[in-house]
Amino acid sequence: MPEPEPEPEPEPEPEPEPEPELQLRLELRLELELELELELELELEPGVAQVHCHRWPLTRQPTHQNV
Repeated sequence: MPEPEPEPEPEPEPEPEPEPELQLRLELRLELELELELELELELEPGVAQVHCHRWPLTRQPTHQNV
């Protein structure tokens, strides 16, 4: 007569993942912090900061054609 199989132990519950929105916020925050660090490093290098600042041209103004 075969022995009855022992009941499997309940698996430990995995840690609950943070809510997707919260996770996204954290990732964005990290990304921003890294970007800021890079900008600060670039500003320390002579001649580079000036170019870096013009990544988004200030002359761009919304056109009325988009309305």
